Parts: sequence; structure tokens; C-alpha cells
Amino acid sequence: MGSNVLFGLYALPVYLLAGTPLSALIVKVINQKSFKAKVTRYFTNFVLYGLAGVISAFVLIMILAIAENELYLIGQDLGAYMLYGITASLIYYHIWLLVSEKKQF
Repeated sequence: MGSNVLFGLYALPVYLLAGTPLSALIVKVINQKSFKAKVTRYFTNFVLYGLAGVISAFVLIMILAIAENELYLIGQDLGAYMLYGITASLIYYHIWLLVSEKKQF
């Protein structure tokens, strides 16, 4: 339980500080493009939000490695952190889709 709280102290600010600008950038890029099919728009957003999750997770890994002063953390848990980052960003994307669809009706 204690390690989860400590992890959250590092992870939450990183996901908020990295995820918010990345999400804004994705929305800006997507709005500049014209998509004829909603499916194309969905999958483009899906890939971009997944990539944003990878970037956010990598930032978190670097911060944790610097804080612990142990660079072996980078290779040791890289896959798990990337999976957490992708999962978090895709959950955010789908919640955003649900909220934005409700506002349109």
C-alpha cells in the first residue's frame, strides 16, 4: 500500500503535466485535419493518445530513475510503465469521447 502511494506522488503530476499539453496538441492537430470518416478520426486519435501515453510514461520513468539515482529502472520496468501509460491515456480518450458526445446532444 505504501509503495502505491509513493508511486502516485510521482505518477499523478507527471501524467497531468505531460498529458494535458499532449492532449491539447492532439486536439489541435486533429482539428486541422479533415477526416471524411469518423472511423479514421477515431483510429488516428487512438494512435496519437497511445503515443502520448508512451511519452508520459517515459517522462515518469526518467523522473523516477533520477529520483532514485538508479538508471537500471529504465530497462527493468519499461514495458510495465509503457503499458500503464498507454492504458491511462486511452481511458482518458474514451472518457473524453463520452463526455463530448453528451454535450452534442
